[in-house]
Parts: sequence; C-alpha cells; structure tokens
Amino acid sequence: MIHPSVDARLRRLARRHDHVLHRSRRGISIDNHGGYMIVDPWISACVAGSRFDLEPEDVEDWFAWLASAQAEES
Repeated sequence: MIHPSVDARLRRLARRHDHVLHRSRRGISIDNHGGYMIVDPWISACVAGSRFDLEPEDVEDWFAWLASAQAEES
C-alpha cells in the first residue's frame, strides 16, 4: 500500500512537469500490475507505465530523466 503523502507528492511532481499521474485502482492482472501510469495530457497518451507497472521510485526516476533531458535542450 502506498502512503497517501507519497501519492500526493508524486502527483505534484507530475503536475509540475505538465503530466498526469494515474494509479491503478483495480486488482492485479496480466495488464495491470497495480502501480502508476504517466500520461501526457496534451497528446492524451501514456508515456510510461502503460500496464500500471511503475513503482514510486520509477516515477521519480522518470521525471528526473525528463528534467535532465529538458535542461540539455536549453
């Protein structure tokens, strides 16, 4: 079980980078691993965790990678 404060912190992190974070609310299955999915709302597409397979650490790492990639472009 993910603590609500961790969930809120990850959602704020996603919002800061203009993304939306979805957490699985269904039981675990072959296409649902019970974790997180990162969605780009501008193109309405999943950009990471298409099978809800991201753990909180994976979400933080993905946004750290995104921030470094954006910094290199500047």
